[in-house]
Amino acid sequence: MVFGVVARTSAWRRTMMQHRFNQQSKDKMHATNHHQRAMLFRKRLHALFQEKGIRRNLVVACVVVAIVSGALLSDIDVVFVGRTRERDLNAVCKKTQSTHDDDWDAREAFEASEKIERNIRARVSAAREDASIPISGKKKEEFTIVLNTFKRRDLLQRSLRHYVGCKDSGKASIKEIRVVWSEQVPVPSIIEGDDETAYALDRSEFVKYDKHVGSTSIQNRFQKIDALKTEAVFHVDDDVRIPCGKLEKGFRKWQSNKEGLVGYFGRMHKLESRNEGTDGTCKMRYVWNDFELFFTSKKRYSIALTKAAFSHAKYLELYSSEYLPDRVREYIDARKNCEDIAMQMLVSSVVSEKNKREMKRKKGYKAAVAISSGWMHYVAGKIDSLFVDGISSGQGHHDERSGCVTDFSRMFGGGSPLDTVQ
Repeated sequence: MVFGVVARTSAWRRTMMQHRFNQQSKDKMHATNHHQRAMLFRKRLHALFQEKGIRRNLVVACVVVAIVSGALLSDIDVVFVGRTRERDLNAVCKKTQSTHDDDWDAREAFEASEKIERNIRARVSAAREDASIPISGKKKEEFTIVLNTFKRRDLLQRSLRHYVGCKDSGKASIKEIRVVWSEQVPVPSIIEGDDETAYALDRSEFVKYDKHVGSTSIQNRFQKIDALKTEAVFHVDDDVRIPCGKLEKGFRKWQSNKEGLVGYFGRMHKLESRNEGTDGTCKMRYVWNDFELFFTSKKRYSIALTKAAFSHAKYLELYSSEYLPDRVREYIDARKNCEDIAMQMLVSSVVSEKNKREMKRKKGYKAAVAISSGWMHYVAGKIDSLFVDGISSGQGHHDERSGCVTDFSRMFGGGSPLDTVQ
């Protein structure tokens, strides 16, 4: 009996050992198969990424996801700001008055702009008469390109080539190009050995260089231009090339809204809070990120960037005169930033005053800012700008511009001079 129990126990042990061995073999086989499958997946994935189109599309998708995610995380508090609060702050800000720049008056600036406009219109009309050009409503109106550049010769050449091409093709109504030359070296010339075609030196009647001696200020772009032949001016940076058709479309939009700035890159401001202190001015924020501009604010722009924007020539003369507060000019030169915001505030102040008077006579409302661009052009411009060095990058730059909006509002008489449009 004892031998029987021992025999049965031994058999049970052999069975259990065989079962364990079989199970371990299965586990090893499963692990091997899993490893092989993983290796095969990685090989197929690697082969897939050798296709340039797929790799490029994935990179673009990742970039888009990163941008949207970053905007959601960084601006989550902005998205849920109540519009009632903003309207209340706007009402408060419009009632405040500055104690620092009481000598600046929007009414005087408006009256000066009207006088300047009449003088420019008379000069342009006289020039057309001298050239034996009939003055009629059917005559095609033209505009002047004011091209801003500084120590970026390759971009200047590309811009000149592009806009000269727009003129020659007849796709844009360009009268002439005026290059803002703030470099303290001679302008391009054949004598200096510069390429005649690259700098449009062979088109001297069409392309002119305006040299600013002794000044490299970023505000030179808004200085008065003598002997200007048009009422319309297109301000543009050397790294921005608006397609010829889009350029003409923007000009037509400006013709229906000659008082304001008509641009291709819109921004806006938002009222954040009322400042502590005796002046009661408001703290404002410069809104530049694409997510907030396009998805949370219904495109209520209040700033048209002058890196690509149309304006009336009168604003150049107004900006160059005493009607731009002196403190604004000094502020910009000290920071080398925000000259476009100052121009927009000057335009908005004049348009606001004009609207007050026009409303009394029951005339139409004038917009201080309008945007003429679509999604495809905006995205193309953003991609193109990634490869160009400039000052307009980094969070510090945008934070500084928020300070500019707040400080300029005080310097332009208090309240919120910037207007918002859809």
